[in-house]
Amino acid sequence: MLEYFEMIGIPVINSARSLIIAQDKFRTYSLMQQNNIQTPFSILCYDIRRVWNLIESGCIRYPFVVKKPYGGRGEGVFVIMNAHDLGKASVVFSVTESVLVQDYIELEKHNGCFRDMRIWVCRNPDSEKPRFVGAFYRNAPIDRYLTNTSIGGSIAPMKVCDDEIIKISEKALDIIGADVAGIDIARDSNGSLYLLEINASFDTAQESINAIGVDVWNIVMDLVEKRVNRKKWSQ
Repeated sequence: MLEYFEMIGIPVINSARSLIIAQDKFRTYSLMQQNNIQTPFSILCYDIRRVWNLIESGCIRYPFVVKKPYGGRGEGVFVIMNAHDLGKASVVFSVTESVLVQDYIELEKHNGCFRDMRIWVCRNPDSEKPRFVGAFYRNAPIDRYLTNTSIGGSIAPMKVCDDEIIKISEKALDIIGADVAGIDIARDSNGSLYLLEINASFDTAQESINAIGVDVWNIVMDLVEKRVNRKKWSQ
């Protein structure tokens, strides 16, 4: 539908191309690495059986992460510490389903729990350039690795966001050609930054808006109005 709207000249927020890239984690990582944005080292396997082959050949070592190339909300993501974990995860993947294998990133901790960051970026309604909107931390439950709020994680406001994180987020939005996105970035225990995911199709609960401190949708509507008005004047 988005491609059809674009074809007939109707302005859209987040083009079909940007959504396809953001939904495909391996495609996202490839583009980020081409543009010097660090992501976890990743291998795309044709099916879960190939993961066992990678272990046997010594190409990967425990621990590591396996996930579905498509999806969100933490579904289909598993931290593999040993062969038993991989056996349990293998049940979730069909033999015709691709698997993304990634280095395990030792995330930074806060109050003993792992955490990462969700950075919100939207194009400026006037300049059309990516602009940092706000950010919050995503905290994993105790003794869990994943920080997704849909599986028990919590969020906390980020009062100050480093310039480097803002720069990475704005650049990432431009690379995939999106208009607005929540970009997940993690800092590991050594202080290195990794882009984990770009969420160009998302929900914003009131809790998220409160943590950001700005209503993202007000900025999006300003962008929509400016684009429609510019189109009218150009006709």
